[in-house]
Amino acid sequence: MAAVAEKLYKMGCYEISLGDTIGVGTPRKIRRMIEAVAARVPVEKLAGHYHDTYGQALANIYASLELGVKTSTARWGLGGCPYAKGATGNVAPKT
Repeated sequence: MAAVAEKLYKMGCYEISLGDTIGVGTPRKIRRMIEAVAARVPVEKLAGHYHDTYGQALANIYASLELGVKTSTARWGLGGCPYAKGATGNVAPKT
């Protein structure tokens, strides 16, 4: 994944969104992913996209923020994932 992100960056992509579209990520996995990609791409060019299937989206966003990723492209509980049966949508705001 890091090699693909690096190629996209070198091709001129202004932002690379790293996603957990089926919602199985954990803060530890997210940190490892970001650290691997940030070794090849400036962290300010990275964004996160985390679904909330198992209730980890907010924790994953927090892990991203701790590493300097300031953009989240998953919002408002929209969507789902057609590739993962039962996967819920994006992280939703708490009211």
